[in-house]
Amino acid sequence: MDLGDIQLISGAEGRHLLDQLPPYEAALAVKLLDGLRKRGIDPKMAAAALTQSRLRTAARTKFGPFADQMLFTEAGLQQSTRLSVAAHHAARYLRAEVGCVADLTGGIGGDVLAMAGLGLRVICYEQDPVTAAVARANLAAFPEVKVIQADSLEADLTGADALYADPSRRTQAGRRIFDPAAYQPPLQALLELAQNRPLGVKVGPGLPHSAIPAAAEAQWVSVDGTVVEAGLWFGPLRQVVDAAAGTSDTDGPFRTALVMRGSATHRLAEAGELRLAAGPLDEFIYEPDGAVIRAHLLAEAAAELADPHLVAPNIAYITSHTELATSPFLAGYRVVDHFPFGLKRLAAYLRERSIGELTIKKRGTAVEPAELRKRLKLKGDGSMVAILTRLGTQQSVVVVEALGRKP
Repeated sequence: MDLGDIQLISGAEGRHLLDQLPPYEAALAVKLLDGLRKRGIDPKMAAAALTQSRLRTAARTKFGPFADQMLFTEAGLQQSTRLSVAAHHAARYLRAEVGCVADLTGGIGGDVLAMAGLGLRVICYEQDPVTAAVARANLAAFPEVKVIQADSLEADLTGADALYADPSRRTQAGRRIFDPAAYQPPLQALLELAQNRPLGVKVGPGLPHSAIPAAAEAQWVSVDGTVVEAGLWFGPLRQVVDAAAGTSDTDGPFRTALVMRGSATHRLAEAGELRLAAGPLDEFIYEPDGAVIRAHLLAEAAAELADPHLVAPNIAYITSHTELATSPFLAGYRVVDHFPFGLKRLAAYLRERSIGELTIKKRGTAVEPAELRKRLKLKGDGSMVAILTRLGTQQSVVVVEALGRKP
């Protein structure tokens, strides 16, 4: 979409048209577009409305019902923070009691929307004129927000008490960027701003721990089991999660995990240099949440287990003889059986039990579940969950039942 498209669809006539469209269905899009043109709707406005309808439908996973009142660009939606996560970002600034936040990479205004919703004053910087126009449309209801089309690194930031940035981590072709020096703006350029005022920076979940600055809280975030981001937080934006664990506003760096499932939110913080050794498979096996794994907080997540240990070195499955069915950080399973991995042996095992539905979990193996299912030629009305992993040095199959089910 170009600037003209955004100006058309953000006006009163364009908004009215967009609000009158039926729920977007790709199979009906061409027919609907043709119908709008036959009604005398400006073809450019009709195309822009259908594009926004499609993007709004895709945006509901991030913005929920708010998506139906917003405008988007393809890249802006892809880069944007989920509104539920953005609310946690905004809460950090509210707790820090800052007067004005400068969002250095405002995008379509998703994070700013959450900040403004909590009553914060925000200056939103966005270089791209189309994206800036979208942000103005999305933030028009908040007079305390100012959208400026400019390069924030060259702007006068003296009016801001704190900063936030979500640098672009994709190439123009859409490929992910993993090197922080290749972010736009580069991570180091943003970190230099933390010397003068509180700063929060959204980074990729794959950020190496060696790249975490000494003054930062590094937090990994998962939503309903999927790791969606990591963030670096400085000064009063750092959050005390558990004072007994040694995390404070002055100690650092430290690592935390934010696990969001449904409407519930759980935080886990590092508690020193805890590490889990490897040992034999026990009665129960636990799969840590992805944010816990990324934050290297396995030992902290296993604190309620007796004698927790890994099933193999560097494999993030925890085993114990303790049954723990309610941890937000661990998915628990009862071990039913285990044996060395082999295609013929596994196929015979499944055939003997008439297993037609096989859920495969894996870690520490190159086996591709979809390909394995094809080769197993499953038949029957039974179901089973199998974990493919190493037990010690042996590639193995661990047959399990989710905790809460009858043995």
